[in-house]
Amino acid sequence: MAVYKLFPSKDASIYSFYPVMNTGIDSIIEIGNLNVNYDPVPQVFRFLVQFDQSEIEDVIDNKVGGTNFSSSLKCYIATAQGVVAQTELEVYPVSVPWNNGSGTYLDSPYTTNGVSWRYRTFENGALWDTGTYPSYVTGSYSGSLLGGGTWYTGSNDPNNTKLTPTQSFDYRTAKDLNVD
Repeated sequence: MAVYKLFPSKDASIYSFYPVMNTGIDSIIEIGNLNVNYDPVPQVFRFLVQFDQSEIEDVIDNKVGGTNFSSSLKCYIATAQGVVAQTELEVYPVSVPWNNGSGTYLDSPYTTNGVSWRYRTFENGALWDTGTYPSYVTGSYSGSLLGGGTWYTGSNDPNNTKLTPTQSFDYRTAKDLNVD
C-alpha cells in the first residue's frame, strides 16, 4: 500500500478574542475553547487549512486510481493544555474562499491582510456569513464578535447526508489529529 502525503497550500488560526488579527504565516495553528474569569463568553480559536485541488485530483486520478482508497487529515500536536475528561473535535470543509495573509500571532500592530475571526479576506473586506447560510452550510458567531467561519455540514440535505468527521480525546489518548 502506497502512502501519498499532501501538505497545505495555506493555513491560519482565527481567534474570537482578536477578531481582525491574521496569522497566515505563523508556524503554529491552534484550536481551543478558553474560559476566562473576566469574560463569560468563551474565547474560541480554530484553524483553517487548504490543499491544492489539482494536487488532490492528480493523486486520485494518476496514483491511486479508482475509488478504493482512504484519506485522512493528520495534524501533529506541539502542546495540549486543559483537555477535559472527554473532548470532541469536529472537522468540516470551509464553504467559501479565504485569504491566507501574512501575519503571525500577536503581531504588534496586528497584521490584518488575511483571514480572521471577522473577515475571510482582509480587514474591511469580505465578512464571514453570520446568519443566512446557503443549503448544507452553517457557521457560528458570538454576540458582537460576528464571524468565526462558515462550513459544510450537510444539514438540510434531503438525503440526510451528514458530514460528521470527529475525533475524541481524553486525558490519556494521543492528542495528534487523525480524521478520515
